[in-house]
This record gives sequence, structure tokens and C-alpha cells, in this order.
Amino acid sequence: TRDDVMSVEHAGQHSLEPEVQMERDSPSLGSHPLLDELRGVLRRLKCTPQPIRDGHDHLVPFCESLEAVFRSGLKHPNSWFGLNKQDYWAWIEPLQDYYFNEKQNPLLRDVVTAVASSTKLRTLQAKGRCFLRIALCQKLLSVPIEHLAKNERLTNYWYHSGSIISSPALRELLMGLLFEVTELDFELEVDNSSFLDETWIIPVFLPRKLPPIKTLDMKVGYADRRAVIVLVEKGSLADKAGVEVGDVLDELCGEPVYDSTHGKLKQILLTKTVDATELTVVKKHLPDGSPFYPILKRELQLQNQSLPASPENPLLLHRRPSRVVQTHGESTDYSIVYLGKVEGIRKEPTQDVIDAAVSWVLTTTERSQEIIFKINQSEVSLCPLQKEVVLLLHVLPNLSATTPLSLPPL
Repeated sequence: TRDDVMSVEHAGQHSLEPEVQMERDSPSLGSHPLLDELRGVLRRLKCTPQPIRDGHDHLVPFCESLEAVFRSGLKHPNSWFGLNKQDYWAWIEPLQDYYFNEKQNPLLRDVVTAVASSTKLRTLQAKGRCFLRIALCQKLLSVPIEHLAKNERLTNYWYHSGSIISSPALRELLMGLLFEVTELDFELEVDNSSFLDETWIIPVFLPRKLPPIKTLDMKVGYADRRAVIVLVEKGSLADKAGVEVGDVLDELCGEPVYDSTHGKLKQILLTKTVDATELTVVKKHLPDGSPFYPILKRELQLQNQSLPASPENPLLLHRRPSRVVQTHGESTDYSIVYLGKVEGIRKEPTQDVIDAAVSWVLTTTERSQEIIFKINQSEVSLCPLQKEVVLLLHVLPNLSATTPLSLPPL
């Protein structure tokens, strides 16, 4: 089924703050690159204040590294034609059925039951990620691996020989790292898990309780099965509660509205006999004011239906890395993808102005093209590959010819 197809998150590279920048550990004898990466991120976490909460600079890289270890060497039994792919949650959920003579861990059982019964978690990826987050808070991360390792037949059923979890030597190294993880204190949001099937980043969660109403004082549009708010009546209860255009309605009267319809929303309001109308909204901006990408792409889709909001669409998300195509003297040429430009901006280029310009380009550009980005000591320019035309030229008057220019990869 569609919910069983594991979504693939195109996660970008996560930069590190200069003061906590560390060299990656060199692979030790008998180790594994993923374990070396996990060890490096873990060390950076241990150098920061606790408890570790959502929004921490190194939390997402740590979770990505941890997930990569759980997925390394994972088999896909019962997968037909590449569909119905399995994920690590597929073996964690039924693990308690194979305990035989072992004593069950009641806390692990309760966590697995809570994740399995959640109506917000629709994919194996979302459920697995939610489990890892709760396990970090409850210091349970090593427990499922310990139980799996006691059943060699079950381990070989789920993992290829020589993988981190199936190899006794590599598993021992992993367990040592997970023991170090228990020394850290995590306080992570559990209720705000609706977007874990798309990203590790946790958005702002806004639960609100309003007086009982029979009709919503806002309008929603549906994009990729989410209810995006497209209109909020000024001065309305929703407006006073902090609901904004572009936010996503996540729950209404305790019921998830994912993959819902306008008719279902009306039915919920009419049939729920309550003293108050409870709604939960996921905000379109993160705490630092930057846009939350899974909502941004849906908002752009509603603004321009000709732009399908999918990770494969280069106008919305182009993950092909830039490359240096030529270096001559103090000038360097990069191959990049060009979408468009905005002219005539008279305001100071604040973050809001830049965000508006980027949104305008994304919603108005119908075709992208590969171009050359040229930069030297005095100017930057954009030029097509095959034409002697300059799309954009910007002079850098503040740089002298003797000032060294250090260019990081784009």
C-alpha cells in the first residue's frame, strides 16, 4: 500500500558551528564508517549543555547518523518488485513476540505500543523515527538491539551478514556508543510528530482551544494530503489564537485531518459534542523564523498548480551539488542551476525580502537551465553554457586586487 512505501528524505548537509567544529575520527581497526560518523556527532553533543531539546544544532545530524546505522545492511523481506520496502520499525514492532523465555521490558513494550497505535504516524519511517526519539528520552535505545541479538535466526532474517547489527564485533562497538548516549539527557517533543515521515526537523506545534463553533472561520486548501490554511478572517477566533495563512491544520477536535476533505471537517464540527473546539496547527516557520520546507513546498503548490511540489522538481528542490568546471588565475567558474532573478527591489534586503524574492522566483519560473557562475577578485557573473551572454553582473568594489579571496564549495 502507499503508506508502506518508505519515503526518501533528501536531507542536506548540516554545517557545524566554528567553536564546536571537530575533525572526524579516523576509522579504527575493525570499525565502520557509519560508527565513526556516529561517534563524531556524539562527541559534539556531549560538549554542549543539557538537556538536549529540539532545535539543537547537532540533534538532526545525530538522528540521521543513528538512523543510517539502523538501516545499514537491512534486508527487505516480503518486498514485491521494490515496493512495500521494509524499515527498521518493521522488526522493532513485533520484537516482543519473540521473547520466548526472556523477561519483557515493560517500558519498551509501552513505547512500542504507543508508537504503533498513533494515528499521526502513517509510514514505517515516521514510526521508526518517533520510536528513536522516545527511546532517546527514555534511555532505551540499546534494548531492542540487545533482544534482537539474542535471536540469531531473527537477526539474520532482517540483516545481511557483516552488517553493523548482525556482526558481533561491530555490534559491540555500537552498543558501546549507545551506552554513551544514555549519559545524555534528551527532552524532545513527542506529540509534534506529524511530519516525521518527511523530515527529522520538528516544526512549531500550536495547540489551541476555542469556544465551541460549528463552522471554521478560516479556509483550507489541500496539497499533498495536508490541509494548508489559505485564509483567516481578520479578528476571528483563529486569528486571535495566532493561526496564520500558510500554517497547516493538523488536528481538529482531537482527530487528525491528514488526507481529509472539506466535508469531513464540517462533519467533525457538527458531530463533536464538546465544551470547546480544539485545533492543532503546525506553523509554517521554525523558531528562528526560517520557513519549514515541507509546508513551504505545499504553499507554493497551492499558489501555482503548475508546479508539482515533489522532491524531484528542480524548481523546488535541486540537490545536485555544484562543481568547479574551470580555474584560471584568481577566477573560478562553477556549474550551477539557474532559476531566475528579481529586479527593482528598493527595500533593504532583509530576510523577509529575500524570502519573498525566492518564493516569487519559485512560483513564476517554468524552466531551469544550467549555467556558469563566474567569480573573481572584483566581480561575480552568471553566463549560459553555450552563449556569450551575461545574465547577471555584480561588481565588488570593496575588494582590492591584493586581497586574497578564499572560496568555499558552493
